[in-house]
Parts: sequence; C-alpha cells; structure tokens
Amino acid sequence: MDYTMLYEAWKKEKEDSKLQPLDKRFFVELSVYIKDLKDEIEMLDGKTLLAHLALEKQKNLEKIVTDLIQTRYNKISTALFNDEQVPSNYLTSEEDIFCTSISLTMGEIKSITRKILRGQIPYIKGFKRTEGSKVLVVRFLKDMPAIVGSNMKIYGSFKAEDVASLPTENAESLIKRGVAVKVETR
Repeated sequence: MDYTMLYEAWKKEKEDSKLQPLDKRFFVELSVYIKDLKDEIEMLDGKTLLAHLALEKQKNLEKIVTDLIQTRYNKISTALFNDEQVPSNYLTSEEDIFCTSISLTMGEIKSITRKILRGQIPYIKGFKRTEGSKVLVVRFLKDMPAIVGSNMKIYGSFKAEDVASLPTENAESLIKRGVAVKVETR
C-alpha cells in the first residue's frame, strides 16, 4: 500500500456511482501504511521541510481515507435499502461485517415503514430500549470472528483466552454456546 494506491482507489470510488472493488485486506494494509507514516513523522525533526511535507501528506491521507470510507458506506447503504445486491468480492473484510449489520437494520426500517403505511404501530422485534448498556465480562474459550452486538456495535474478532466486555445479551448467548465463560468482577 502506498499513497498512489489509496488515491487511485478514492478517485475510482468518486468517479463512479457504483461500488468499486477493493481487496479484502485493503483497510488493514492502509492502517499499516498510516502507522508507518506516523512512525516516520515521529522520527523527523519537526522543523525540517521533510517533516512539514510528511505532516501535510498525513493530513491529506486522513481526508481521503475519511471520504473513501464515507462514500463506500453511503453506496453500500443505498444499495441495500434499494434491495440491490452488494458483491461481497467488492467489500473489504470490515465492510463485509457491517454490511450484514446494515442489512438487518434496513430490514427493520422497511418493516417499520410497512407497518406505518398499514396504520399499525411500529415495533422493532428483538430490540429493547435500555437505560445505559449492561455488559458482562467474558473470557473466550475458542477463537471467534467479529460479532455485531445487540447495541449494533462491532466487537472482535477474538482469540481463545481473550477477555472482553460485551452487551449482556451477546455475552449470555456466547456462554450458552460454550464459546465463552463469564468472568467474575467486583
């Protein structure tokens, strides 16, 4: 990954109304590239022209990355809302995870819309309003891919022996399935 590859991906995404393919590891490689750039900046004398140029490059990277992610998110959300297929081979691993979450949310939005149009009171199945979020601390017994929590946040992925605070509903489900055990806290 380098600046040119990122710029080209961003440019293609901006020029076409359809979602453009990205490698599954695109964001992982991008993260490594940005970390390396930050490490390089820390090593430079802040008063030099080279340091100034590196900081400007970092600012531009941040703008492009933010815009690329937002543009792709909007395209994915719009496609799913319009019941269009989103080619999974066009998605990064991270996008694939939130695509599943967005699909569930879009289904609920459509359900609410149908109910309102029928004159029924909308109700979202499986979601409860809670004051503050209740969490349980669990220790994983097995490796586990990332999950979408009951609060619609993404947690994980996890390795055996990892410890995490998860929404109670999710933690209890994992405990029942034998994937994790509750960690007693004070």
